[in-house]
Amino acid sequence: MKYLVVLLTIMVLLVGNLFADEQSNKILEKVIEAKGGLKAIKKIKTVSSESEGLILTENQNIKISTRIILPDKYSVAMSKLSVTYLRIINENKTRLSLNGQPVKQTKDEDQEAFNSIYRSELYILTHLEDKTTSTAFKGEDKWQDTEVYKIMIDISGANVILYIDKTSYRIIGKSYETKHQLGTLQVEEVYRDYKTIENVVIPMRTLTRINGNGYIDATIKTIEFNGKIDKKIFNLD
Repeated sequence: MKYLVVLLTIMVLLVGNLFADEQSNKILEKVIEAKGGLKAIKKIKTVSSESEGLILTENQNIKISTRIILPDKYSVAMSKLSVTYLRIINENKTRLSLNGQPVKQTKDEDQEAFNSIYRSELYILTHLEDKTTSTAFKGEDKWQDTEVYKIMIDISGANVILYIDKTSYRIIGKSYETKHQLGTLQVEEVYRDYKTIENVVIPMRTLTRINGNGYIDATIKTIEFNGKIDKKIFNLD
């Protein structure tokens, strides 16, 4: 339960730029191709998804409902038993509520909500040429029993390391630090069960680890691109 707000922030779920090194550029170009191509990715304007999962530390079922209007409107509702957390991001403002009541957040925690957008695959892949984005090749490694390339992304001040399958060029996971009232947490996301939706390859299952321990195993049950979303759900009043 203590990490539930952290996960909500996490869910809120690559061509070169002036600061990118040549090797990372070449790899990221292949990542984009494996994802479905930049043209197909940029066609995505809205995302609606419903996920189900298990909080591994508590053996509790969880449901996650996500609505996104790219690039800067996010609504993520996370429910277990009688508890529902709702994180809304609308441009440069954000709010967290518990069963409809506002939850006070620190400045760092609110910033992490925005960082969760910057670390998302769709955001990264469509903002690599931004002046606020830099990339760096961090070598080769074996991660989750897979030979990978490691690339560090600094995007709008949010840092993340991508793990890229050397054979398929899929992003199979990422790792980063997130600040919380509990302190600085080490987060890993492991992606599995890929499916092609409107020519874009999406991981349908995500295992989230915090400080090395499995926390939530979630699977997307339904997902839709470019469906109609009422902007009223992003109202912060």
